[in-house]
Amino acid sequence: MTQVVESVATPSWVLFFRRHERRLAALWLVFTFCCVAGTLVRPVRVRVLTTMASLVDRWDGRWNRRLAAGVALYQRGDYEGAVTYLSRLDRIFPARSNRHGRDKEREYLLRLLALSYEKSGRTTRAMATWERLVAFDSLNYENHFGYAQAAERLLSGWALAEEARNGYAATLGTYPAHLPAVRGYIDYYMDRGEFQPVVAAWEAYLDAFFPQRVTVTLGDTAISVLVPTDGRAHDVEVAFARPVDGADSLRIRTGGFAIALDSAAVLTAPRVGTPGGRARHSLDVGATVAPDMARDTIAWLPNDTTAALTLPVASIDGPITRVQLRVRLFKPADAALWGIVAKSYRNLLAWPALAASRERTAVFASDDAADRLYASPRWLPPGLPPDAP
Repeated sequence: MTQVVESVATPSWVLFFRRHERRLAALWLVFTFCCVAGTLVRPVRVRVLTTMASLVDRWDGRWNRRLAAGVALYQRGDYEGAVTYLSRLDRIFPARSNRHGRDKEREYLLRLLALSYEKSGRTTRAMATWERLVAFDSLNYENHFGYAQAAERLLSGWALAEEARNGYAATLGTYPAHLPAVRGYIDYYMDRGEFQPVVAAWEAYLDAFFPQRVTVTLGDTAISVLVPTDGRAHDVEVAFARPVDGADSLRIRTGGFAIALDSAAVLTAPRVGTPGGRARHSLDVGATVAPDMARDTIAWLPNDTTAALTLPVASIDGPITRVQLRVRLFKPADAALWGIVAKSYRNLLAWPALAASRERTAVFASDDAADRLYASPRWLPPGLPPDAP
């Protein structure tokens, strides 16, 4: 029996490798030696590592650049182009769960896609995209709030839609002191003439635990403490690690929240040969100076987040070791919203509750002034414009 053996041609690259095997090995050794020697020279090592880091950063930032391109389409008003581009980007974007990397970029993408759908007149797809955003991270109150606002714009008629009410309620479930969500939730029931839910929502807002950082500055020394913003009096004592001597004034900054200063006192350090230990000096709260605040019937209303109360302490003899304050911080409301809440109390004939609620509320002139306290800078992925939606 004859056996047929088929010859298989050897690839050319294999023949080349076999023919120049020793030369290639020598070149590899020389290349390895140069790389190792180069890393020992600091200028070369720095240049190589810097170049590698920039290449890695550029590769890692490609998704942000693609997002920025979508933002540019939206801001130019090319909503159809933004829908097409962002829909394609949505299908290939790597973050599929809020536990994955670039989860915030994914939320940003879904928000931008929903707004593009809305601008192009696709209500159903816009709301479906908002629902995807809420499902992606249900613990982010901004997702619920964005969904509620979209439902208010797209689904509401003569009265606020139920979907908007549910979105505002979900926002308050995560962030009970969120004033814009409280306003939307109250509007739903006021449109239907239901006053009891309005009062219940407002009292839940006042009782919501929301501590605010209060900064007490004496001379060049500043110490921050947390104070609840519930409209009730709280005793605050600030102890300085080193006695402060020669200070002219005591400054109290609340970060924009309204404040009522019921009493203030300072304790001076004990002196050798003077009996009695620390001396307590009460400060005259009537001498408070607040050039950047407006005076309400119950509180000082800051004009911005840097406004401060100032009390003179130049007359105090001796270095100061402690400051004792009795303060009240108030949750804000705008005049229009408070008018709605007060009307609900009156319609329920809840006069004592109305008076108690007013004593715990700081009424600002506009909703912008009241909402400013909750307008923290939105998180933006690096490389995206700050005025993006």
